Amino acid sequence: MENKSPDDPPSSAWSSLGPVEQAREWEDFRPGTFEQIFSLTKHEAEYRRIDMERNSRHERRLDYIAITIQVLTLIFAFAAVITMALTAKYYVDHNAASAGVKIFGFGSASIVAAFLGVNATPIIGRLRSRKDRK
Repeated sequence: MENKSPDDPPSSAWSSLGPVEQAREWEDFRPGTFEQIFSLTKHEAEYRRIDMERNSRHERRLDYIAITIQVLTLIFAFAAVITMALTAKYYVDHNAASAGVKIFGFGSASIVAAFLGVNATPIIGRLRSRKDRK
């Protein structure tokens, strides 16, 4: 038995019909047998095509959901950095510039490291894998 990768295209349903001589023997034995097998093979091929299309749509939806979640995470990270900047500005306005710089510096650095550093790489990887599939 040959090992197949999940990415390999499925074997054609037409290849399961067998040689022409076998079809002639079927017809000699019982007229109409080949027509039944032929219609069954067509039905199976249509079922496989529909199943592959359904799986493709499902994968596409999962891709869109994953990218949406990652983009929303980035947006929330930027919002957190802006909040840090506004908090630092408040401290600067109340004559505590060094405390404002510390809050903005450490807060922004930790947010950037936690959100952007961890979440930007999967977006790039997913976009690359999507490009490779096309």
